[in-house]
Amino acid sequence: MKRTVFHIVLVVATLALALSCRGPKRISEKRMKDIYHDMFVLDQQMRSTPQLRRHSDSVLVYERVFENYGYTTDDFLYSLDHYMKDPERFSKLMEEVVGRLNREIVAIRKEADAYDWKQKYISVWSAPVDTSQPRPPLPPCDTVAFPIDSLWFMQMSR
Repeated sequence: MKRTVFHIVLVVATLALALSCRGPKRISEKRMKDIYHDMFVLDQQMRSTPQLRRHSDSVLVYERVFENYGYTTDDFLYSLDHYMKDPERFSKLMEEVVGRLNREIVAIRKEADAYDWKQKYISVWSAPVDTSQPRPPLPPCDTVAFPIDSLWFMQMSR
């Protein structure tokens, strides 16, 4: 009986150890693209924000990106090693990420240009009118005179 209990405990302990020692997970290609996208955006934010730039060396800045997708740094490094074994595949992955970022940049610039145009339009039309100067005279009205009308045409056709 003691021997059976010992074997059961040994099997359970072995299974627990095996399950707890799982290695890092491989990240799918789609998720890897999303992670790289967010990493590049975070890099740009760190470059443009002095407060973030000061702390970027002392903080694991990408850890939050990995956690956002449910992965760890070990998972990312394991996946990176996997994708780097096939340089063409990795190059294609990175080209797709860069293409997505470029499309987003174009869309943001269009939106910014539209906003700038709107602000200029509003500033022109909301500017106060200077009433201290006399108004310039209006130009003469442009009129078009038709010497021939429909009655004359009807008389001529008889």
